[in-house]
Amino acid sequence: MFDDDISPEMREMVENMERKKKINSERLMELLQRIHRIDQICKKEAWLESSAEVQQLTQIAQLLHYCQ
Repeated sequence: MFDDDISPEMREMVENMERKKKINSERLMELLQRIHRIDQICKKEAWLESSAEVQQLTQIAQLLHYCQ
């Protein structure tokens, strides 16, 4: 994965970045699942007042998912 020319500090920095990327990806997926669940609840309960906000969150979630 790493070239022999990379310093130990650089290697550690890259490993930390990869770890943070994985953690952020997991957090993003959890948020996407929660937003989807809220959307399902609002539709099931016919909560039209909150559905506009939920729809905005759903759209943001979709954008974030595609950017991942």
